[in-house]
Amino acid sequence: MAEFTVEELTALLAAVRIELDISWEDESLDSKLTRFLKSGKIYIDNKTGAEQDYTVEEEAQSLLFNYVRYCRSGALEMFWPNYRHELMALRLESGVTAYEAEESAEESDV
Repeated sequence: MAEFTVEELTALLAAVRIELDISWEDESLDSKLTRFLKSGKIYIDNKTGAEQDYTVEEEAQSLLFNYVRYCRSGALEMFWPNYRHELMALRLESGVTAYEAEESAEESDV
C-alpha cells in the first residue's frame, strides 16, 4: 500500500494538530504525530482491507485522527475495542465499492 505524499502528510499533520487543539510549535511533537499518522494509515488500511482516502473529511480521516489521539494518550490498546464497529463498517463499504468496480469493468468488457 502506498505511503502518504509529502503534501498529504503536511495537510493531515496540520488538520490533526487542529483536531487535538495543539496550537504551539513543537518539532518533536510534530515528528511523533507524523509517525502516528503513518502507523495509523497502515493499521486502518489493513483492518479495512483496502487503501483509504484520508484527504477528505469522511470516516477514514476521522478514524485516523482518533487513532492518533489514542496513540498520543498512550491508550492504543483501547482503539480496536472502541472503534471496531466503525472499522468493520468501513471494511464492508470498501468491499462493496471494489465489487461494484469489478462488476462495472466486467460489463464494459462484454
